[in-house]
Amino acid sequence: LSAQAMDGVDDTEDRLFDAMAQRGEAQDVAARNYMESAEELENLLVGIFNDGDADGNGYLEPQEFFNLLETSNLGLSDIEKRQLLAIADANGDGKIEYAEFAPLGADIVQTMRARHLNEAEQVGAEAQAEMRARAALHNMGMEEVTQHLLSEFRKYDKDGSGRLERGEIVEALNNLTLGHSKLTPREIRMVMTYIDEDQSGTVEYNEFAPLMFDYLVEALKLGFMQSELSDLANYLTDHLSYYDMDEDGFLSRNELKTALIEADVISLTPIQVASVLADAQIDPAMGSVEIATFVGPASNLIQKVCDPQLEYKRKQVSQMAKVTPLGALTPEEKQRLAELALTVFRNYDTDGSGKLDRVEFFSCLKEAQLGFTDHEIQQLMYASDEDADGNISYQEFADLFDGYILEMARLDKIDKLIEGQEASELSAELMRFIDELMIPLRLAFDILCEGGESTSSGAIVQKLLIKGPEWDVSEEAINMLCEAVVTRGDEPPIEWPHLVEIIEKLAFNQESTE
Repeated sequence: LSAQAMDGVDDTEDRLFDAMAQRGEAQDVAARNYMESAEELENLLVGIFNDGDADGNGYLEPQEFFNLLETSNLGLSDIEKRQLLAIADANGDGKIEYAEFAPLGADIVQTMRARHLNEAEQVGAEAQAEMRARAALHNMGMEEVTQHLLSEFRKYDKDGSGRLERGEIVEALNNLTLGHSKLTPREIRMVMTYIDEDQSGTVEYNEFAPLMFDYLVEALKLGFMQSELSDLANYLTDHLSYYDMDEDGFLSRNELKTALIEADVISLTPIQVASVLADAQIDPAMGSVEIATFVGPASNLIQKVCDPQLEYKRKQVSQMAKVTPLGALTPEEKQRLAELALTVFRNYDTDGSGKLDRVEFFSCLKEAQLGFTDHEIQQLMYASDEDADGNISYQEFADLFDGYILEMARLDKIDKLIEGQEASELSAELMRFIDELMIPLRLAFDILCEGGESTSSGAIVQKLLIKGPEWDVSEEAINMLCEAVVTRGDEPPIEWPHLVEIIEKLAFNQESTE
């Protein structure tokens, strides 16, 4: 048995090395979640969207959407697919445009990468735990291991015959537990066939010992893995236990899903919930999932997919998708843009020559207000003038229009959308001063006035910087308010009506009379 332990270590080491190689490959894939830019992720999503759009009509029909979900290998049921379709199809027209697909697509891509890495890490962790278990048994020494196995054998050999009868074997196997798991009747029958080598219906010590030895390996392996559970895994264990009404350590898939959705410490998207559940091992006999073996891999995956960097990148891609990427346009939209290019070209071809000279080309790009400098326009003129005749033909202009000008216009519009959204968010935070924080702000102001009617701008700024986090107001909103107070310069000490007016003007995006 001692030799068997070390033979097992060698086999497990081989598996561990294979797992490390697989983990290295998975880490390279998962690293893209952090290394790729929002633009690179968008390009990937456009490619996926176009591949899924089998008929090329510029949107995903329900079946095309379902086919894409199949490639995610999340094991989604038909009901779950339809739920995701309802989430994605925001306008309810039965068509998934790119803007609707992008947030969900980014979530699927990031989650698949994280899940691939998590699976590789889990295989490695199990191999490492088994190697430690076998080494621990080997280090116990043959005599100690043998004594332990003999003790177990004699515990069930109640008549002292040196053999275990069928009833005694079944009792022994029924009492074997790994975590919360016990052998099912079917598994007990399989084990009986395996250990009763001479088919005598009884088991001698030399047949019983290898089974018990393997059991010890598995028990120690599980113990090593559970001893390294994270705080999140321990939280999940406690949280899932509330849903275990039978107190048997098992939950159905639906119970697990409900528990994950209702967890207060974590906030998972529908795709992330499906991914966590996809790797849950369902016990064939129980028809449910063992909590003890679920929480380790699940907590590791949850930590990966809930990374704030990934959430921020999904938000970026969603904002960018509000202005459809050129590669995801419908045929009708592409036709309209081609007509637009021709209209623009004709508007600036003032002499009707069918070409744009340098002056006409310069006027066109300058008046587009896309931020081109004179030098950049000159460089674009050289780059577009393929026949070097000093003029830009319609085809040369159309190539530049499709390949560069439209993308610049799109990025310019995205920047303006983001600026507008950020300004709106800041205004909403400043509205909180009016709706919720006016009383505590007035109390703080009165304390600064020390019985008077006014105080200095510097004192107000200092108090706002201190109270802002306490009032749960963002640093950006506090800084904007402080800047508005400070720009009063050498004005007289600030009074309460003046401060209220400053806040209201900022909240409603108006210039303060102050």
